[in-house]
Amino acid sequence: MHFFSLDDKSRDISTKEQMIVVLRYVNNSRQVIEPFISIEQVVSTIAQSFKEAIDRLFSRHGLSMYKLQGQG
Repeated sequence: MHFFSLDDKSRDISTKEQMIVVLRYVNNSRQVIEPFISIEQVVSTIAQSFKEAIDRLFSRHGLSMYKLQGQG
């Protein structure tokens, strides 16, 4: 099973950058599943900041990046 990480960013009222994380995968019945995972605060909008936030999120939930594929 491959997971696709979908994320979007926005700035909240306190001007902090946030990233929304949704995982997309196809289950055994071939249904596309897209659960909301988290809203993560990011330091900036550069790729390194997003990667670090996703690394922390996956570590917190015991997930592996091995089968992760990005979709932009």
